[in-house]
Amino acid sequence: PPPPLPWSNRPATIIGICITLTILCWLTTAFRLFARFFVIKKPWWDDLFVVLAVLAFTLSTVVACIDTRFGIGMRVMDVPLDHLKKVIECQYIWGIAYVSSTAFIKISLLLQYLRVFEAGTYTYRFTQCILVLVSLWGFAFLFISLFPCFPSPSAFWEMTYKGCYGFASPNWVTLTNMIKGHSASNFCLDILVLLLAIRLQFLSDVPSTRRAMTAVLFLGLLACSFALWRLVDVVKTGAGAGTDPTFNEPGPILLSIAEIYLAASCATIPFFWPVLKDQFNKIFVQYEVNVSSE
Repeated sequence: PPPPLPWSNRPATIIGICITLTILCWLTTAFRLFARFFVIKKPWWDDLFVVLAVLAFTLSTVVACIDTRFGIGMRVMDVPLDHLKKVIECQYIWGIAYVSSTAFIKISLLLQYLRVFEAGTYTYRFTQCILVLVSLWGFAFLFISLFPCFPSPSAFWEMTYKGCYGFASPNWVTLTNMIKGHSASNFCLDILVLLLAIRLQFLSDVPSTRRAMTAVLFLGLLACSFALWRLVDVVKTGAGAGTDPTFNEPGPILLSIAEIYLAASCATIPFFWPVLKDQFNKIFVQYEVNVSSE
């Protein structure tokens, strides 16, 4: 009998992780939106980009689950040709979702920082510069992911590779260098966003904002740790590319999904928990006053 699949290659593992993290991500996003729209009543553009990021994250997890039907995790020699084409189609969609979510989450956090920093200061202007840089970075990689082949992206999953480049390049060195380039630049930008969160710790602001920024810092450290882990894995394994991509890809995919989930948590949990906690405290304080007055 063939050897058992590694834990990360089993469909049950991939589907279980994807469903669990997607549900948790939407719960925290819903709480954030509730706090912004109905408690603080001050929604802004950062909320829009959080929703876009979570939608892109959801697309990536759904595609990863669908991919298990067509052979992801199996040896490529055991995957029928028609299924292999479906695997590549899923890879195409997943790549679009991944690069979109990494950019949208950073943009959301930077927009949130602009709400806190005083306009006209050096930190505010630096944040604006990083926002422009992240936007251009995200647009560039999104374009490369959307149009991996010219004149038609279908050359990628039809495996003719006519006019293909970047993430769809038939040249293994070019492909792995593109993946390494995105992973390395993504990690560097994560560090810059995290440094801005550290800067927020030194602002004299309301306690709830300071607690929120402390949570951003902690979750940001976790997200950066996963981004670094993924970068090291990409350098060591070529991000699953090579002679057996269907077998090698689940590990990098799950690392990427965990990284995005932590980054999404960084953009949602810290901005609703202090608000909801204050509301709960008011409820309990009011309840105690009512009891004592009776």
